[in-house]
Amino acid sequence: MELTDILIFLIFIAVLYIAYKIKSRGEISNDKLQNAFSMSLDKLQFKEKIGRIDNLAKNIEKSSRQIEDIFKRKSTRANLGEFQLKELLNESLPKEYYSIRKKTKIGTPDAYIKINNKMICIDSKFPLENYINMNNEEGKKKEKYKKEFKRDIENHVKSIKKKYINPKFTEKFAFMFIPSHAVYTHLVEEEPRLLMKSQQEGVIIVSPATLQFELHRIASEISAKRISENVEKIRDEIESLNNIFNELRSHWETLRGHLTNANSKINDVDRTLQKLKDNICGFEKGFPES
Repeated sequence: MELTDILIFLIFIAVLYIAYKIKSRGEISNDKLQNAFSMSLDKLQFKEKIGRIDNLAKNIEKSSRQIEDIFKRKSTRANLGEFQLKELLNESLPKEYYSIRKKTKIGTPDAYIKINNKMICIDSKFPLENYINMNNEEGKKKEKYKKEFKRDIENHVKSIKKKYINPKFTEKFAFMFIPSHAVYTHLVEEEPRLLMKSQQEGVIIVSPATLQFELHRIASEISAKRISENVEKIRDEIESLNNIFNELRSHWETLRGHLTNANSKINDVDRTLQKLKDNICGFEKGFPES
């Protein structure tokens, strides 16, 4: 509804009040009051405005029913949950660390995270029917649907634990993703023991907000692991260079030894040559001149 429509509605209420006061005093006849009131409505185009407001209300009601019908379909809810899950993973983790709807040795979870050579599975669940029924009813019916909703959650937890927690291939826990803040808030406020029990079973129930927090925590672990791996690689490279340097130094020491020995031999040869030269000169001096 636009601001002008609201103002016109308020003016209409004011006119009604003024007309009531005038009529109660007997200052004007019913016919004149009716004519004046009709002319005011025409000038304000109030009938058209009321029609527009009525159409708007009908459109809102229709849209609301369409949205409700959409969420009644399990396949649509599943697609919505998987879409939210994919977006959260895209925003939080490097792509090489997660997979969406990919078959593994233990099944096909909606998503899984790869870390420490194991998987953290995430399965999206949207238990809506009994949740809606619970909120639409009162008394005993409300309690009945509340119990059924709790049983839905418990069954999902058992299913996830059975399929997606396997010490050989996965971490000791998995995530049950509920893509609805309202449903998750109900669990926090009304079923805290159920959340605690599920976590003890290894299934952590998360909403979009709490899953994002968990993903950021995992992302920090991945970053720390990358840094550690890089430090280890640098250490290995330094050790390798050190080994090469030691080997080169060993070769140099050997070569220097050979050069020192060669230099010593050269000096010996020089001294021998000098002696030979001196002897030759002595012989030459002993011979008579011709």
